Amino acid sequence: MANGKWQMANAAGFTLIEALTALAIFVVIVSAAGSLFVQIVNLQRRALNIQRVDENAGFILETVAKEIRVGEVTDADSSCPATPANSLTINHPVNGTIAYSFSGQSLLRNGEALNSGLVKVIAVNFCVSGRSSGLQPRVTLWLTLQSGSGSGLFSRTVQTTVSQRVIKF
Repeated sequence: MANGKWQMANAAGFTLIEALTALAIFVVIVSAAGSLFVQIVNLQRRALNIQRVDENAGFILETVAKEIRVGEVTDADSSCPATPANSLTINHPVNGTIAYSFSGQSLLRNGEALNSGLVKVIAVNFCVSGRSSGLQPRVTLWLTLQSGSGSGLFSRTVQTTVSQRVIKF
């Protein structure tokens, strides 16, 4: 109009409905992105806990297996699988007597923890067989490790059987 009453109709801008719609779309996108980020962080924590457990399990199994192979198992046969022992004693030719035991949340080797502080040892079982029958002694080790908490918690049980290399006739 000539007198300027309807000049607002030509002005550029958003209506209230358009602004609310854009804001709603933005909120949905930000919420989805935030949820995805939280999920990625939780998966990363779980992956880190899996890595910690696997590294500790590998280290513990390799350490115990090496000492069993070159040493002499002194423990008597255990009645497995009904009542396995949670300790093991080995006479090592270089390191002397080595005692493995389970205490709290750690597997101890002569009183020192083999696992890191970030990984808990939940259960340890040693099963000695073959000593009483004159066979080459075998030790089966079951080990349950755990790391993390909440949704990132990871637990794994591993098992290995090792025989000593020294055969006594």
